[in-house]
Amino acid sequence: MPNQQMLNNCFKEHFVIYKPKDIVSGDFYWVVQTSHPQTNEVYTFLSVIDCSGHGVPGALMSMIGYQLLDEIVKQMRIIEPQVILEVLDDLVVASLKQQVSDNSDGMDLAMCRLQSLPDGSIELIYSGAKRNLIVVEDKNTKVVKGDRLGIGGFFENVVKQFTHTKLILQPGAVLYMTTDGIRDMPNQNRRSFGTKRLHRLIQKHAHLPLPEQKQIFETAFENHLGTQDPRDDMTLFAVRL
Repeated sequence: MPNQQMLNNCFKEHFVIYKPKDIVSGDFYWVVQTSHPQTNEVYTFLSVIDCSGHGVPGALMSMIGYQLLDEIVKQMRIIEPQVILEVLDDLVVASLKQQVSDNSDGMDLAMCRLQSLPDGSIELIYSGAKRNLIVVEDKNTKVVKGDRLGIGGFFENVVKQFTHTKLILQPGAVLYMTTDGIRDMPNQNRRSFGTKRLHRLIQKHAHLPLPEQKQIFETAFENHLGTQDPRDDMTLFAVRL
């Protein structure tokens, strides 16, 4: 996955909480910088991906997903997030021969494409497959919803079409992307952490420096889990523009 130096080069400020349930994980995050094939405009792609399963089966799907995303953007030079998701779906189905097998593995993901504009603002193009993006700007919190479609799994006569959302953001806005392992994290009473609690935590602390936020989130997750073992991989990626 992206090393720290690459992340520092791509983002002014960021943090990652990455907690596999086992030694290897079905979650991964993917960061690539590339340019427009004709105009040479520079784009930064950031994606958080939650693959089917965890442990070794999930890690195998992660390897497939990472390789396919690299191929789509770096080799095929596809730069529209919604098209990337559609091509990724086709390639996952083909790679796992899902048209002729009972395999239905796949992945949910959140994908951002960022571009700095001449006036200093940042253009964000977002597409999601069953995952949402949380944006905090000037104390206002916005949930940008992804489509209710996953990547992978073959369905006869069904053509998946993903949508995108475009936002113009000012420097200082913060983006948050998670996998569902955080939402579903159980405590000793088998109560999940929940989406509403995560959103409240983000709203309360989004103004703080991201390294400080990371400590707050990690403490909140540890306090909720207590002695309970996590039941899924957990990933939270935050970026300040």
